[in-house]
Amino acid sequence: MIIVGWFIAILSLHGGEEKGEGDFGGITVLIEMENVRAHVVIEGRVQGVFFRSHTQEMAEKLRLKGWVKNRRDGRVEAVFEGDKGKVEQMIQWCHRGPSEARVTNVQTDREEYSGEFEDFSIRY
Repeated sequence: MIIVGWFIAILSLHGGEEKGEGDFGGITVLIEMENVRAHVVIEGRVQGVFFRSHTQEMAEKLRLKGWVKNRRDGRVEAVFEGDKGKVEQMIQWCHRGPSEARVTNVQTDREEYSGEFEDFSIRY
């Protein structure tokens, strides 16, 4: 077992079925990434511009779990769980949003990772 930065790389000569695995010249590398959770609230012109559907599409592309919803106050709220780097990419995307959106502020709270989600959904 080799500890490297924020993740653990396990080298094995026998393959496996775990997520994060790769084959490098007959040596299989299993990587356990650091999972995190972010709760974000996005302000600006973010409703009526397909922000939720684009957020879901991007989150699924990044293999994140969680949810997104419109709030009654005109903002959009979301929870993202997954690999730390992918969650950071998602937060950066939220600062721009889809082309029709005009984001003025993104409030981000880091919370404890729970692993409670099976997918990424739009909540109503």
